[in-house]
Amino acid sequence: MVLLAHVSDTHLGYKQYNLDEREEDFNRAFEEVVDRVIEDHVDVMVHSGDFFDSFRPPVKALYNAKRQLARLKEKGVKVYVVLGDHDFPKRRGMPPHTLFENELTLLGVKGRDGEVRRGCVVKAGGREVYVGGIMNMSRRYRNLLLDELRMVVNEGRKYWRSIVVMHQAIDVYLGYDFQLSIGEIPEGANYYALGHLHSRRKMRLGEGVLAYAGSTEITRRDEISDWKRNGKGFYLVDLSGDVPDVQEVNLNVRPQLEVEVNYERLGEEVGRVVAGLEGGVKPVVHVKVKGSNIDRRGALKVLEGAFSGKVLLWRPEFEEEAGQELTASSVKALSHRELLEEILGGDVAELAWELFRILRGGRGRMEEARRLVKEFFEAGYGDH
Repeated sequence: MVLLAHVSDTHLGYKQYNLDEREEDFNRAFEEVVDRVIEDHVDVMVHSGDFFDSFRPPVKALYNAKRQLARLKEKGVKVYVVLGDHDFPKRRGMPPHTLFENELTLLGVKGRDGEVRRGCVVKAGGREVYVGGIMNMSRRYRNLLLDELRMVVNEGRKYWRSIVVMHQAIDVYLGYDFQLSIGEIPEGANYYALGHLHSRRKMRLGEGVLAYAGSTEITRRDEISDWKRNGKGFYLVDLSGDVPDVQEVNLNVRPQLEVEVNYERLGEEVGRVVAGLEGGVKPVVHVKVKGSNIDRRGALKVLEGAFSGKVLLWRPEFEEEAGQELTASSVKALSHRELLEEILGGDVAELAWELFRILRGGRGRMEEARRLVKEFFEAGYGDH
């Protein structure tokens, strides 16, 4: 048996809702991944991008990555990683992954010799398995992306089994913002390990399987419903058969709940919500209060009294019967960076954050800001 672990979008260092506890949740999820990988005697682990939430991760995220990767190395697990849109250096810098070059192999980027390392051959179960990888590319570089993809798939045909790892959006799952259509992906690999989509998805592609492992934690509110249906975690893939056998491995993530209560019966309905909370890890609760002539200050007081000490965070919003929807911040305020991420997302949010940090230093840094914007668009990130 040859076992592969397909992990993706761990987003280490993400301080969701500006809470230290949420940053630690992402670290804990990755630690649980490593626990399961070791427990199941996995031969190879691939990570399909967004290992870190930023190309400048906090020290705590780097420390956690170091500890967990060292555990994998000690057990002989080979780790292969590609860059996602979050952890890709925006100004030709070195990715943080290079700190762990003894514990993992970064694919799809130039090595010290100036050549792109597209793939590696690893022996597992007495067989040779090819692992090829492609870093995240925007639409501007579609032709290069397709060329790299063809080269990786063709090289993999020479070996007993082949795996293609990439961090890209494809049309069948992200029709509104994709870099590849499913018909453009060449057949020939046994397993296509994709990242970027935070939901789990899998489909047959030729004689192989194409799969998104999803994120290991809930990174946005719009992921909650999918998490309830499909969980969060990674894939365990048995490559022994002609067609890979792909099994889900679920992780114990902090619950996030979406509830809707009537303003006229606010105390009663919120009380039922609290009574229904399970013991253990305190959840994050998104609560919508619906009604007319809502006294928002009074409603917030009721919510505070009901949720205080029982949840990690409650995030309220109000919907008047007329349809006007207003949002209020709760116990914790959003950071500037998180607000930019929620409004803009992805590379543009990173650009806005960097500009904010530069320009608050005064007009004397205007030239640095102009240079950053120029490099951003020349590198093609504005095409996301």
